Amino acid sequence: MRFEVRAAQPAVAGGAVSVEMTLKNLSGTPMQFDRDIGIFVGARVNSTADANSRDFGHAHKGLLLAPEREVTLRASRTLDAAGTWRFWPAFRLNGNWGPFRWMEKTLLVYSNAAEAQTQQGSGTSAGTLTVAQLLANPANYDGKRIRWLGTPSSCVNRPIPPAPLGRWSAWWTSRTAEW
Repeated sequence: MRFEVRAAQPAVAGGAVSVEMTLKNLSGTPMQFDRDIGIFVGARVNSTADANSRDFGHAHKGLLLAPEREVTLRASRTLDAAGTWRFWPAFRLNGNWGPFRWMEKTLLVYSNAAEAQTQQGSGTSAGTLTVAQLLANPANYDGKRIRWLGTPSSCVNRPIPPAPLGRWSAWWTSRTAEW
């Protein structure tokens, strides 16, 4: 299984996201993808509710995939809203849905270039940065200093999420994080 999500960095609303995935039949029997649904990219923005669905790329409808064979899906779409986007390989196979949010990847999408620059500029962030933004895309903040302008109790995302790599306690103590 291969699943790749690509977008310009920083990602901005109105930009595009491209996804490529390859599924391989490792069973000893053929797999029949649904004739109406097939294989697609599961996508949600700012929640995991179906009301925020942005699923796309439905293809290979009705495909009968032989054992040890692969199928690749390439699909793109416009990022039509700012926020946290979630993508995962999705399909309906032999009458059953694939695992919800399986191999999920997240992408933080800013409303415009100015917001992206404020949030992702080098050095200390001058804009508002939520814990959810850090957790959604920690790689975006590698090597940057992020200053918490408030008390731990003023965090919008309570309760405090599990510590990524055990670093939260140091962050709350010093109110400065090195990611």
